[in-house]
Amino acid sequence: MSAGFARIGIGRRRTGSAAPYIKVTAAQAVVVATRGNIAPVTPPVQATKNPTFAATTIARRSSSMSRALNRSYPQLIRNRPEQPRPTSEGGPEEGSLKLETHLVNLNVSATDQSGKAVPDLKPEAFTVYEDGVKQQISFFSSEKTPFNLVLLIDLSGSMKDEIDLIKATALHFLDVISVQDSVAVVTFTTDVTVVSRLTKDREDLKEGIEWMLAPAGGTSFYDALGYTLVEEFRKVKRQRNAVIAITDGEDNSLQSSLLTRLRPGMRMPVSGSFLTFEELLDGATESEALIYPIHLNPMEPQPLVSVNSSAANISVIKTQPSVRQIQGEMSEIATKQLRSLADASGARFYHANRLEDLNGVFEQVAAELRTVYSMAYTPTNLNYDGSFRKISVKVNKPDVVVRTRPGYYGR
Repeated sequence: MSAGFARIGIGRRRTGSAAPYIKVTAAQAVVVATRGNIAPVTPPVQATKNPTFAATTIARRSSSMSRALNRSYPQLIRNRPEQPRPTSEGGPEEGSLKLETHLVNLNVSATDQSGKAVPDLKPEAFTVYEDGVKQQISFFSSEKTPFNLVLLIDLSGSMKDEIDLIKATALHFLDVISVQDSVAVVTFTTDVTVVSRLTKDREDLKEGIEWMLAPAGGTSFYDALGYTLVEEFRKVKRQRNAVIAITDGEDNSLQSSLLTRLRPGMRMPVSGSFLTFEELLDGATESEALIYPIHLNPMEPQPLVSVNSSAANISVIKTQPSVRQIQGEMSEIATKQLRSLADASGARFYHANRLEDLNGVFEQVAAELRTVYSMAYTPTNLNYDGSFRKISVKVNKPDVVVRTRPGYYGR
């Protein structure tokens, strides 16, 4: 079958007493089964995505991601009330000089060659360079300082069927992190659900997790992570913030773009995130929060044919290598994207084959967090032209390995 959209119908004619059956042997096909008269064959109409809470929240918060969404989807802010213009009352006098302090915050992991945390390092042990120029550290926080942690959980696809196991692993996460850490829990499918805001109250967190539900929907991972960065950390900026994201990373927009590329001329329904991955990566670089993706393999390859019919039994025969090839390419791209998010934030990428493996991964993440020192400096380069500035951190202790984000955009 050539690329296109096929509709196959039986109409009013019946053969035998059983329901009609359709067998498709094409390697890649979209099948729509209906009962009764069949409408004329027309290509699917590309729908407009309905605004989500995650996307509208991102659009209303000041960040590179909000600017990107406001350009691409102005409808997200169409109903935003106009902000009053600032008056000159109480403002700086005309001709006065306004000084702004631009701090660059870094989270720096320090371990020995075996990966074990190196404790009790002092500020003078570290040297920070920006574009090769030494910088003066003006703020330093030890590895014992508490974190603000957001546990971001993908409940789309097969994950929704494992809700009890997900609850158990989320409760285990609370047991392995420091009691001084504040924790929030956010889940997502097509949109986000805030289970709990940042709190140290473990009983409140446990109650929220116990009542956690898995709503139906697709996967809008980019928007969910973007929302977390701009909203859940909005009141704790400049503090030690980290996201632990449990997902396969396969945003529905990635699936749509991949299928469109593999089947030229076919218009796919609009789905997935409003944010592109590139816009999310820019926002991750800007946010200063650590991002620890925990990549979960899909438990079963998801079918590329969607059938909604209670009146017909459909047998879709797919060429397995072709389907697995598409699923494999999606998984490969998603894995690279998750690694990029971890690298851009200075964190580490983790992998789990099964939900049962999450407990061990959580313990590794908790140990990783206990290796992190936080520091800040005011850059000597005051020309904020938007260019990327490379950061490197060195430590004067032999055999100590340090890791941090590779840089930031001077804006």
